[in-house]
Amino acid sequence: MSTMWKQIMVSIARQEAVEWMLKVNAHYGFSALTAILAVNYLDRFISSSYYQRDKPWMIQLVAVTCLSLAAKVEDTKYVFEAKTIQRMELLVLSTLKWKMHPVTPLSFLDHIIRRLGLKTHLHWEFLRRCERLLLAVLSDSRSISYLPSALATATMMHIIDQVEPLNPMVYQNQLLGVLKICKENVIDCYELILKLSKTKTIASVVTTSLTNESMNQSPAVQVV
Repeated sequence: MSTMWKQIMVSIARQEAVEWMLKVNAHYGFSALTAILAVNYLDRFISSSYYQRDKPWMIQLVAVTCLSLAAKVEDTKYVFEAKTIQRMELLVLSTLKWKMHPVTPLSFLDHIIRRLGLKTHLHWEFLRRCERLLLAVLSDSRSISYLPSALATATMMHIIDQVEPLNPMVYQNQLLGVLKICKENVIDCYELILKLSKTKTIASVVTTSLTNESMNQSPAVQVV
């Protein structure tokens, strides 16, 4: 089997695993941070030498384990004994060198919101909408190639597109200016999100909550 084909198979398996993790995360009402941490653990394990691509069940077990590490759950198409999950937990933990609090896009979203002094109800709704978009993007393996800061900034820029359709560039440039981030550093990530936003799943995310009418009355991102 060629290297390219193996990469395609891993990408497909990862997408299925992440979608399952997000489904379970939503079913049990866990936070966005739980889901993002679980996917972070999964990606780091997949990139290690311990991941065996020739065992199709392994990524599902790793997905269960990674989600279990963030919030204990028991729902999967494979049936694993508790001791099997515990052994995999130890393997994942050792592979990740017990670093369970990595920097994620949510770290930057929270930092940005606090730095801009956004404290109203609509501003926190804006943050929730960014979180939902991030979760929708996670299952695409291309998101792995971007820094957490780029994902966070590109996500906010895309949400600004939705809530300020008449003049989004003004708010986007103000956001980049306050954060001292060059647009070229996030444009690829931003374009990926734009492309993904045309899919049915993500399109449904960006059309929920925060109506344009309410945003016109009180903009979610006022960075001047």
